[in-house]
Amino acid sequence: MSVLAPRRVGTSFAARYDHPSMLTVLHPLLLWGTALIAVPVLIHLLLRQRPQPRAWAAMRWLLAAAKAAERRWRLTNLLLLLLRCLAVLLIALALARPSLAGLGGGDHLLIVVDGTASMGPRSSDPGTLAAVAAALAKHPLPWRAVSVVAIEDAAVVVAERVAPAAALAALAGRPAAPVPGGLDDALDRPGRDRLESLASGADALLISDFQHDDGTRLAAALSAHARSLTRWAVSASELVSGSELVSGSETLGSGSGTLANAGLAGAEPADPLPGQAGELLVRTIGQAGAVLVAVDGGSPLAAPTTAQGDHLRLVLPPLGEGAHRLRLKLVDGGLNYDDVLELPLVVRSRMNALLIHQRTDFAVAALRADDRGFAATSIGPAGLSAAVLPEPGAVVLRGRVADGARLRDWVRSGGVLWISAADLLADPVLAELAPGLAAGEPVAGGAWASGDREVDEVLSLAGHEPMPGWSLPPGATPLLAAGKAPAVIELAAGRGAVAVELLDLATDAAFTARATVPLWVVRAVRRMAARSLAPLEFTAGSPWPKERADFRLVRGQVDLKPVAGAPLLAAPGLWSLVGADGLGREAIILPDPTEGRVGREPPVGAERTLAEALPVRAGSDLGVWLLIAALAVILIEGAFAAWAGRMYGR
Repeated sequence: MSVLAPRRVGTSFAARYDHPSMLTVLHPLLLWGTALIAVPVLIHLLLRQRPQPRAWAAMRWLLAAAKAAERRWRLTNLLLLLLRCLAVLLIALALARPSLAGLGGGDHLLIVVDGTASMGPRSSDPGTLAAVAAALAKHPLPWRAVSVVAIEDAAVVVAERVAPAAALAALAGRPAAPVPGGLDDALDRPGRDRLESLASGADALLISDFQHDDGTRLAAALSAHARSLTRWAVSASELVSGSELVSGSETLGSGSGTLANAGLAGAEPADPLPGQAGELLVRTIGQAGAVLVAVDGGSPLAAPTTAQGDHLRLVLPPLGEGAHRLRLKLVDGGLNYDDVLELPLVVRSRMNALLIHQRTDFAVAALRADDRGFAATSIGPAGLSAAVLPEPGAVVLRGRVADGARLRDWVRSGGVLWISAADLLADPVLAELAPGLAAGEPVAGGAWASGDREVDEVLSLAGHEPMPGWSLPPGATPLLAAGKAPAVIELAAGRGAVAVELLDLATDAAFTARATVPLWVVRAVRRMAARSLAPLEFTAGSPWPKERADFRLVRGQVDLKPVAGAPLLAAPGLWSLVGADGLGREAIILPDPTEGRVGREPPVGAERTLAEALPVRAGSDLGVWLLIAALAVILIEGAFAAWAGRMYGR
């Protein structure tokens, strides 16, 4: 049961500890029960015996003895009254459960702080967690022992029952962990039992920005063990450079202001040619600004960027052929956790392409004409069984083949297939690459659009109307559309991809006459090939896929075994995804997009200043001892009353 000691409104934290014998009670209203002391007094006054004069000659010889006995009886009666009043007083106090500062208990303060990514540095500011440690260091902590537990990928004990200065020093030297989560996650992560053990009999203080959760579950779990529990809601929107508190006050509380945050949420695979500037399409969170790009560990340089919806189009410097490492750094005033993106990039000169056709159309002509980007070989449909499929590479299929199973398996292993919907659905084996693809009713068309501005400047001058309607498989991505109707879609198939023409584009003279059609085909094929070689992407904080249950994430000395269905607790960056066979593949862990959130209101009941959030250091709960004392007084009073009755016969 949570013990929340009352405090006066407007009283500062320091003033609350000036008086060493401050008395606090859990149920102050029950102190009115002490007024019941008047009950035995009234009973005593109403039932007291009044002497009745009786004439008796022998009384004069017994008068002296009677007066002595009367004095003893009055003293005995007064003692009984005092015992009864004391019993009533002790029962009333026991129900109010008082405690006296400095008299037992109140010796241990447990600080449970959110140590996840949202509490980390923002731009050049050390961040919310560092400001919390600095604010705590400025306040006197009148507990003899202080423990600190940081909620990270586990409930980590930073300091255990040490002096306040030592505990705060340990907290000040601990950075926020680059993992997502909040206070309530402590109940689902390792270290919960240790945390509950430290909370036993302690005054607990929960500290968080409460942007991920309200900490309600953790508060309920610790209240069953702690003497008292309070929550302090801190806010990055009220921090200033150097971790100073706003306006020199002692407030880190959540105010009405907000702090804008932008982040990097991934990138589309790029496929630049050797020695030529390339483009990288980066997914962003919020209003992104300048981006610095470092190549292969070199110095970061500002990259020209163009905003495109929730993407940034970056211009990459010319790179040599081979594998490279890119490190993108977003320059903003928000959370640093989601400002960095690490990417592998393979620069290839020419990729192999196998053109299976009987007649030349726009796709075959485009790949055959691009000598710098493709090494193309043409064969007829009958020659597929004897041909070597390019690995990695692309295949353009015009017509039907007998060896569909080999082609299907090649695609799933990382190949890129360009095919019409008619040829795909005519082969039951190849149709497995597009489950759920089916023709429907015609729909409205419009101008051609590929999403590539350079291509669309010319391509959009033509269009198609109407368009055939299709039921598309899940995850289908349009490569070309007429208005809102897709004309060519990309489907992921294993590690490879399939480009499916939903319309016979070769018969559309207005389309094939556009000068940018070959450029569109070349870029689409190379980008699909680049995606097949790109590392897998996972988002921190999202459930780990069940199909990857046997895989591990390895980076340097860190070896993680994510739990299927549980949130992924890994720092953003490049990792190796290692299977049960020991073979690895690169994987990118993307930052949790919710960690940079700043607009969520703190929970009801959370204090907005440290002065109000720190628990009052009360003594041990005296309620049980007072109840035991009351029972003892009642027994003594009963025994004393029985003795008096026998002694005086009253």
